[in-house]
Amino acid sequence: MTKIVKAYLYPKGHAKFGVQQDVQLTADTNTISIITLDQKGKPMNPPTAAAAVTTTLKGSDDTQMTFSQTDSLHWTDTVLPNATNRVIVNVTETFIDGSGFGPFSAQIGLLPPVPPAQVPTDISITIS
Repeated sequence: MTKIVKAYLYPKGHAKFGVQQDVQLTADTNTISIITLDQKGKPMNPPTAAAAVTTTLKGSDDTQMTFSQTDSLHWTDTVLPNATNRVIVNVTETFIDGSGFGPFSAQIGLLPPVPPAQVPTDISITIS
């Protein structure tokens, strides 16, 4: 069985902009879905296109987890063997066209699986 965990990107000025609750990863977590929300807290409609935005994703401890980018909406989180420490992930999304949307941001704490994996484990991250 696979597990998808959700997190949210809030626009600047929103009451929930910034820090979110920690996300506990498990052995069956295979996707982290980060959903971009508008000022009312609703998912962006239509969803963001990869060519319309730039994103950054930076973890606080690359001895526990590393992050690589496929395109602006798709990343991979590699949980390293024996990872036990919480990693703070800073995510930002900015529209290229200067439309005035955003910037969108989140700070998400990721907790590695318990017990720790003995091999590197990849988790897909999608931003929508």
